[in-house]
Amino acid sequence: MSLLIECGGVKDIENIAGNVTLTSCWKNGASKLEFTILPDLAPSNGSYLTFSPGADMFAGRVFAHRRTQDRRIQLTAYDQLRYLKAKDTVMRKQMSLTQFIEVIAANLQLRVAGLANSVIPLDDYLFDNQTYLDMAYQSISDNLMANGYYYCLYDRFGALALTDLLDMRLPLIVGEQSLGFKYEYEVSIDSDTYNQVKLAYDNKKTGKRDIYIARDGNNIGKWGILQHFEKVTSGTDAQLIDKANMLLKLKNRETVTLTMSALGDVRVRGGSGVRVILNDCGIDLWAIVDKVVHKWSNGIHTMDLTLVIDGSL
Repeated sequence: MSLLIECGGVKDIENIAGNVTLTSCWKNGASKLEFTILPDLAPSNGSYLTFSPGADMFAGRVFAHRRTQDRRIQLTAYDQLRYLKAKDTVMRKQMSLTQFIEVIAANLQLRVAGLANSVIPLDDYLFDNQTYLDMAYQSISDNLMANGYYYCLYDRFGALALTDLLDMRLPLIVGEQSLGFKYEYEVSIDSDTYNQVKLAYDNKKTGKRDIYIARDGNNIGKWGILQHFEKVTSGTDAQLIDKANMLLKLKNRETVTLTMSALGDVRVRGGSGVRVILNDCGIDLWAIVDKVVHKWSNGIHTMDLTLVIDGSL
């Protein structure tokens, strides 16, 4: 395992760093590396570090110091996606998702590597006083609405990457008989489940607000009305009808979430696909890693997984 700090030269602090954790999320911003160290050895904020515990897992900068009761310093470092928290006003005009990510990277002077070609041009959209992260995630969602392909934006050891979720599947099984040793399984309609979609478009030509609705009467009968409302700024009648129907198709289902503790695997990151086998629950299918917290303690690597199953994919 290698934990290198660039601070007046390159130093390997692997043997003096404690309580190392690495948190990575699918669509919730930057990966976060945390560890403790003695005060006189702590690097300053802005110091660049890399973490390679058998594989290149993290590259980023120190953003915070916190002193603990045992007189050690807890350091927090983030990868490049941390800089996407900056707000700006940007016009996305006649470009694909890939091209827009390149614009974001250029505006923030970030490195890129391995951006998948999303091909299809997205509708023009003005992002006004929004974070670059929100711009990126909305554009990923817009691309999903346009062609059904879902991409993951992440930092790949110091460079932004954009990858189709299907290409992020790992040859890895987690479950009762493989890696996993504790789990909770939840089926819910309480979060991100909608059986009625309403889109509103302010038509400048007519001076009226046009409404587009897609609904599932059967599920409304079972669950009551669970409505998703969205104000849209562009699109033809046909495009907005298609968008409402696509949103209903994606959201009109129960969400299935699985949390699991397991032996660690350095390949797993937010957005990875893993196969889950739980005989007690009758589960044998693919899931996406919504969040993973890797932990290293006394030479043992474990990970806490939050997995998303079913229509949320």
